[in-house]
Amino acid sequence: MAENVPAQKPKFEMMALSAHDLFAKVAGEETWMKEIGFALQILRGSSYLQKVCETPAGADSIKNAIANVALCGTSLNPALKKAYLVPRKVNGVMLCCLDMSYIGLAGIAMDSGSVTHIAPRLVYSFDKFSCVEIDGNMNITYEKNMNPPPDFCAGPSKFWDYVVCGYVVATLHNGVKIITEPLPKWKLKKAMDTSMTSGDKTPWRTHPDEMCLKTLVKHAYKLLPQTDRMSEAVQVLNEHEGLMDAKTSIANRAEKVMDRFRDADDAQFTDTGETTISPEEEAEIRRAEVAEFGTKEEKEASGLFE
Repeated sequence: MAENVPAQKPKFEMMALSAHDLFAKVAGEETWMKEIGFALQILRGSSYLQKVCETPAGADSIKNAIANVALCGTSLNPALKKAYLVPRKVNGVMLCCLDMSYIGLAGIAMDSGSVTHIAPRLVYSFDKFSCVEIDGNMNITYEKNMNPPPDFCAGPSKFWDYVVCGYVVATLHNGVKIITEPLPKWKLKKAMDTSMTSGDKTPWRTHPDEMCLKTLVKHAYKLLPQTDRMSEAVQVLNEHEGLMDAKTSIANRAEKVMDRFRDADDAQFTDTGETTISPEEEAEIRRAEVAEFGTKEEKEASGLFE
């Protein structure tokens, strides 16, 4: 009588399960049990993600993408719509990448202690909007039009015809509210054009509004108190969108993940406390704003500021 030999798990499942030690070290066993269930559900439902195991770098990317879920403090729970595992070609190699929605990115900013609230907003030509800068303070008046034109509602094809700019409102732990300077349409389009996720049938084409909202949160974070988890999330997104050196990311990803977990273990994620801004930090924020948007005269010439 032949012995019952357990069937060998598919390679993509073995790579996912190999993330256990790294994941549990940061997020704990209970969170691991939940998230590995979501991860396996995603992997089993996507033949494209399963095929990334055809290369060593692709196989490793499954393990690292799941480990990054813990590092960033997000979730693959499909009901929450925070983060996803997606196949993406980086330097000719198909990888499994951790992608995040603007909801997930904003959630990390709040959960990690950077801000208590953050809200990205897109402004369209059919909205009422004005922006005035007085002594370095942004004064924005915004009234959303709840009845946009029919062709705008029909689909994403008319998005770029109507969008004007976007900005972010954030509240710090000390109660200070920050309103970022509006990011004009050409900068939002530049973010799309420089991303490797901007081809046909990609999120930039099918959901440009969601991608712009995520871009606004990433941009605003440059001017907000920094936290380990939010910085990690932005780095993860930049790597697989091609905004960082992809070759370095592929070659050194395993060691970099280990280094991040060692750092996380030492810090024990104590970045959730109250955050205040010193005069020096305020000055640095102003310098960053000038570097991003130019001087007051240059901003006025852009047409967005009165």
